[in-house]
Amino acid sequence: MCCMWNTKDNKSMKYYIKIHQAQGKRVIAICDENILGMTFEDGDLRLKVSEIFYKGDLLNIEELKEFIQEYTSLNAIGENIINELIKLGNINANKILKVKGVPYAMVFEI
Repeated sequence: MCCMWNTKDNKSMKYYIKIHQAQGKRVIAICDENILGMTFEDGDLRLKVSEIFYKGDLLNIEELKEFIQEYTSLNAIGENIINELIKLGNINANKILKVKGVPYAMVFEI
């Protein structure tokens, strides 16, 4: 696949997930465990993996599946979670963006 990155065995990977709910909207924020709290900069672009926005439950991919079925928007950062979300069909591999080599994606349900 054109946009898959080399990753470890994802069964052992953990991801932070935080669900934000307000005014009938469900925003899901997910990041790879190892990048929480980091900031990536590339020219004028800045990607901050904020603990306030992303740090929630620490889960593996099987546990995450039940939470990512319905959302108003999905925000994901990190090589491993992006690969998993592509496999699950939540993210289009051609729509991935990168800052300093770190892939991220935002999906909005309309």
